[in-house]
Amino acid sequence: TIISSAQPEEMNRIRICLIGGAQPDAQLQKSLGNFSTSFYESFGMTETLSHIALRKLPCDESTPFTVLPGVRVEKDERGCLI
Repeated sequence: TIISSAQPEEMNRIRICLIGGAQPDAQLQKSLGNFSTSFYESFGMTETLSHIALRKLPCDESTPFTVLPGVRVEKDERGCLI
């Protein structure tokens, strides 16, 4: 990936980086510690700019996302997110 192959002096010019599109794998998450950049994973559809939650990386899979202000989520009777 671009991030894992970047040099610290290049990435450290970026203050905040949003990672979307897929869940970051363990190798990518491990490489995030090499930079002073704050990395966040988004939950939502990147192509429609409908991000509804974020979580700071690196983290493990059990770390919950934080819902953005003004967004409400719940589960329906099938357990699906609405």
